[in-house]
Amino acid sequence: MHKIPFYLTLMYIELFADMKLDKIAYQSEEFIIWLALFSLALISILTLFISSEKIRRLKNKIAQENTRNENIQNQHNTILSNMSENIHTIAEENVDVAKKISKTNDLNFINEEIHLIENSENKLLSIASNLLEFLRLKSKKVEILNERLSFSNLFNDVSGTLKEIIKEIPLELHYTLEKNVKEHIYADTLNLSKILVNIILYCVENKANEVFLHVSNSNTLSQENHLYFTFTTNLKKDANNTDSIFNANYNEKTRSYDSLGLFVARELCHLMSGKLNASNDIKGNLEFVFDIEYKEVPNSDTISKIPNKKVLVCDMSDNAAISCKNIFEKLQHDITVIKAQEYLCKLPDFSQFDIIVLDEKLFTKSAIAALNSSHTVISVSNLFSSLTTNIKHANTSLSLQKPFIQKQISY
Repeated sequence: MHKIPFYLTLMYIELFADMKLDKIAYQSEEFIIWLALFSLALISILTLFISSEKIRRLKNKIAQENTRNENIQNQHNTILSNMSENIHTIAEENVDVAKKISKTNDLNFINEEIHLIENSENKLLSIASNLLEFLRLKSKKVEILNERLSFSNLFNDVSGTLKEIIKEIPLELHYTLEKNVKEHIYADTLNLSKILVNIILYCVENKANEVFLHVSNSNTLSQENHLYFTFTTNLKKDANNTDSIFNANYNEKTRSYDSLGLFVARELCHLMSGKLNASNDIKGNLEFVFDIEYKEVPNSDTISKIPNKKVLVCDMSDNAAISCKNIFEKLQHDITVIKAQEYLCKLPDFSQFDIIVLDEKLFTKSAIAALNSSHTVISVSNLFSSLTTNIKHANTSLSLQKPFIQKQISY
């Protein structure tokens, strides 16, 4: 038996090892190529999927917008048609009443019929006004203008408009701006005022006697230049059925359009790049929230240096107290708010305060006796109601009407 020399053995081992390494290297390169091809294919599939998903979402968004526009168009056509019929019906009724009046000398009957005609004329004016608003929306004639807006002026205009419409309805209306909301911004004053008035009128028409409006900034970066208007009410109404809230329907009993104002308000919000929604709070009360786009006014809010004072606030309405507290805080005073029940049980020590703000119903004889000329006393009444109180016997420095606006107070 021949032995293989040792050096040949080593040579065979090295040759075998090289062949193995070459095979492994070849297989590794092949694996990498296949892995790269697979990865490329996977990336291509994912890219196609993401692109198709974006296209699908875009198509859905377009379809939803088209559906929405079609629904709005149908609603517009229906309402406009109904308005025309109602105007014709009311006009015919007035003609019939006028004929009856011409055929009688009964003064009582004539006065009653004249009262009916006056009511009908008011209805006609209301319908005509709504008709014009619809025509503006339908013909795309509503132009959104960004102009310098003062919240004090805006709220003052809204209160004045409501006062003319609702007369002596005992409404508790309150406004408050969050601390980070500036007094001046750039937005559409006219259309924003219409939105506020229409929402508040809807609440009043549905027997709400308290409406609290809170204005706040968005907390998200994506909605950075959006303001949120939240209406808290004591109106018990299910917000799940939004159709009954936002769709305008003619009420035969009242001969007016239910929710017509909300319908207009929602369309105006949409034109201002916002949305109007209704919901229920934990107590089941109806809430409205809408948002609008706005632009900032640089260095707009300059508060004059006023010596820091201690202020006592007490109102029969908690929301009115919050609104008043908010204004005085912006003037950098120290505020103490006490509940009306606590106040009526035991009068506070007025000597601890520089400014005392009291609801006119809280000027009791004992309170008037405790107040003296060294105090700045502010009485608060309600713009939408007139009461007989003891306020005439009090030595007040200023009389305010709710809802408060900041420019009313300069202390």
